[in-house]
Amino acid sequence: VTHPDYCFAFSDEITIADADVDVTPITLTRGGTVRGTVYDADGKPQPNIALMFNDDSGYSGGDDERAGRLASVVTDEAGSYEVKHLPAQLCYVHRAEEWEGTGVVRSAVLPANGEGRTLDFGGPRGVNGRVLVNGEPLASAHLQLGGDNAHFGVFKAYAKTDDDGRFTFGRPPAGGRVLWHQPEGRSSNWVRLSAVEITDDTTDLGDVSVQLGTVSIAVTGLSPSDQSGLHVSLLEIDPRWLFVGNDTGVQAPRAEADELFVFHNVPAQKLEAVLRRSDGISLRHVIDVRGGEDLQQVTVAWPEEPGALVVQMPAEFRKAAEFNLPKLRSTDGRIHGYLQPGGDEGKLTLANLPAGDYYLTDQDVRDASHVLDFKIVQGETTKLDVNASTYVPQAQQLGMARIRWFGDQGIPLTGVDAKVRGTNERQIKFVTARDAEWSVAAKPGEYELTASFPGYAPVERTITVAPPSANGRIEGDVTIDVVLSRSK
Repeated sequence: VTHPDYCFAFSDEITIADADVDVTPITLTRGGTVRGTVYDADGKPQPNIALMFNDDSGYSGGDDERAGRLASVVTDEAGSYEVKHLPAQLCYVHRAEEWEGTGVVRSAVLPANGEGRTLDFGGPRGVNGRVLVNGEPLASAHLQLGGDNAHFGVFKAYAKTDDDGRFTFGRPPAGGRVLWHQPEGRSSNWVRLSAVEITDDTTDLGDVSVQLGTVSIAVTGLSPSDQSGLHVSLLEIDPRWLFVGNDTGVQAPRAEADELFVFHNVPAQKLEAVLRRSDGISLRHVIDVRGGEDLQQVTVAWPEEPGALVVQMPAEFRKAAEFNLPKLRSTDGRIHGYLQPGGDEGKLTLANLPAGDYYLTDQDVRDASHVLDFKIVQGETTKLDVNASTYVPQAQQLGMARIRWFGDQGIPLTGVDAKVRGTNERQIKFVTARDAEWSVAAKPGEYELTASFPGYAPVERTITVAPPSANGRIEGDVTIDVVLSRSK
């Protein structure tokens, strides 16, 4: 439903029948107004710049982006714009030439019904700095100031370094940011350089000095067929979750299956090499990357003395579990995989599993609970019947809350210092912080949240962690928006 003086509204509760039916009322709100100025990389207002306002579905491009389009606007001769009647939901705002422009190209805002918000793209007072890689200036390089993921997020700005490695970004909002570098000729690859903290007073980041290196990985102990289908990646280590670390480094192309896996521009830190076979079984190996000019050679030995596993999982169990099928783990934490039997029989055979102690779990955290324990014995086949009687997850599964942080102008705040505590005063263990959003996994119930950010008044409030449904999925909206106000 649309009206020129109101925000549009959707209704998916319309009933069409031969007889009279109750009419579901549709309430229109005024929506919110967002206005601001768009600046170029030199801090000058830019006229005739098209901005697109999208919802969460607007990330995929093409038809998805058009379907998620909430509004569009073009700046006037003074570089200013105004959009009215926006829904009170997170809006991702980007320039039409986002992938080609410089300065601030993407931002986000949370409009409020009946209120105005200011969202500038850049500003006359930029943030300067210099990048040094292995002690040398990073000259003529394409940089991004963004979030934890170089491709997604609530903010993105581009700049290019000069011959001395110096750069200037158009004025970014305050918050924790990540500085990325795009190697020449690798348009889809971004190399994480450093985390930086931006405050309202920040004008110069000084020298951002990083160590990058080249790592080659040789894999032994695999059969030729497993070696040919092997996929290797280098991931940042998330201390709590297995599958949320960003890929890092730039992998060199391989022409033959027996060639080494070589990664360039790898930051000097502890990373996880994840070796995934074609059957979905993966091995994790921690590498302490030194950085610098010398090649770092690493050999990862896939454990030998293998056995086999045959899993029988009836169709009714798979249907009930739906998206939360059991996960396979070794007790030493190195081997993991998903169990996805196919066909009517629900049978899955995994060959060449390293001998040792294993378990099945319903969780994705590193120290997940054991639901079903078993052993793989060298030269033998272990048979496992996984059904509603043998596989019984913990009585109370973890619930979920999604917390998003905003300033009083509705602009996402990254780098908020927050704690979530239960009634026993113990801090919740499973929290993942990504840009301006936290994911909290804990037993369902109420928890106390405290949050602070430089220049803003601290916040204390009670939040609710929603329980999962019977199939293990979190149903409905579990998002909690927390707005921090500037200190007076």
